Amino acid sequence: MNSFTYTKPKSLEIEGPEERKMKSFRILARRLLRPSNQDIKELSILHPGQGDAFLVEEAAAYCFKAIDEGATCLNLNEITWPDSFSTKNVVEALIKSPYCNVSKNQQTTTEDQQNILPLQLEISSSETPWLYLNKYWYAEKVISEQIILRQTRNLTGETPSVEQISNAIQSHNLLKIGEKGCLSPMQVRALGAITQKNFIVLTGGPGTGKTTTVARMIEILRQTNPEKRLDIKLAAPTGKAANRLKESIQNEAPSSESDFYGKLEAVTLHKLLGAKPTVIENFTYDAKNKLSGDVFIIDEASMVSLLMFKKLLEAIPQDAKVIVIGDPDQLASVEVGTVLADIVKGMQNQARRDTSIDLSASIKLDNMLKKLWEKTATSTEEQWPNDYSETSFIQLHNGLVALTQGHRNEGGVSTLVKLIKDQDTQKAIELLKSGEKNVTLIDSRNFRKILLIKRSSYNTIRT
Repeated sequence: MNSFTYTKPKSLEIEGPEERKMKSFRILARRLLRPSNQDIKELSILHPGQGDAFLVEEAAAYCFKAIDEGATCLNLNEITWPDSFSTKNVVEALIKSPYCNVSKNQQTTTEDQQNILPLQLEISSSETPWLYLNKYWYAEKVISEQIILRQTRNLTGETPSVEQISNAIQSHNLLKIGEKGCLSPMQVRALGAITQKNFIVLTGGPGTGKTTTVARMIEILRQTNPEKRLDIKLAAPTGKAANRLKESIQNEAPSSESDFYGKLEAVTLHKLLGAKPTVIENFTYDAKNKLSGDVFIIDEASMVSLLMFKKLLEAIPQDAKVIVIGDPDQLASVEVGTVLADIVKGMQNQARRDTSIDLSASIKLDNMLKKLWEKTATSTEEQWPNDYSETSFIQLHNGLVALTQGHRNEGGVSTLVKLIKDQDTQKAIELLKSGEKNVTLIDSRNFRKILLIKRSSYNTIRT
């Protein structure tokens, strides 16, 4: 599975003041590639313009530039190289370089990385050359391997039967919302998915019912595991987001279960991993010292950086369930990587490839959920999806649940977020001045400048 997409820097050409930044990137590249032994005189890398070493240094500098703009790697085909050089020359120089590992078609595993070099060149199945700093390549590989392992983990003997799931839903009215309301079809499908899978990605924009869905997912797990008091961990990138997650779940909890839900705690990701204040990015819990817990719920995942998500998955036990929640269309992490968006695109790509997998068990479960929903949703205009032959159902089978039906009026918030991501400054300001519900421009002096800050674009998918 390819769980990651390439984030293409918006301006690979150097113009005006950008040249000053490029000089700093070349300095970083030179420091990265400076040897620690006594063979400095044998390397032309300290003398720009001389052969292969110059090309390696230039490639590394452009890689730093891509990272500065939010990307995790660089498509070498996107660069305009100096006269008489081509991408082919650069790739050949990197392959021969003593500072670059090379992998092809993502066949190299993290266990194969015995010789850690500063750069990593990966040749994709379409022969596209991607250049990474090694730590970002390694983080992507770890996350991808972790997701695959959790998706394919054998849950025989632990997975509740269709009958058990049906009984739990009916006996606790898990499909109902209030007196007359009902979960949407995709929310109901999420309840089935969490009983079958150890890794679930729950996506949706504002007001699509993500928190309501998560609260019911927790309850279906509790009711299908009545003999066990589940240890549930709630976490988010910030303290405010963590508290909001806890309060929202507690508000959605059944009144009869207030004792259990009242004791739930939510923390930041750093606190969950046991951050050590005296050492940057050093945590108590990691791949060797795992966290304890049965269910880990991570909210606002679009804000989580690549390196943090790697550390998180490494520390979570393999037999625990992981629910990743977020909106991939929201603004990404301020650090490197667009993890949630990349994972979603990767799972979508996986579904397009998995056309011959056995879906019979998933279809049987889905048919049961459909019948229960049709009994409950007597007044809804929604229809249960008839998508068993489509990739959308394979995505669901693999653990990707996409909520699209809005349940509350967010006014112009979603529209504003999209305009900011698209860098459409003029339309964003017009929206804020239009009187649209929930969005108001309080101080316009710095707003245009903020919107003009260059952000990474997310439209080029790795293949």
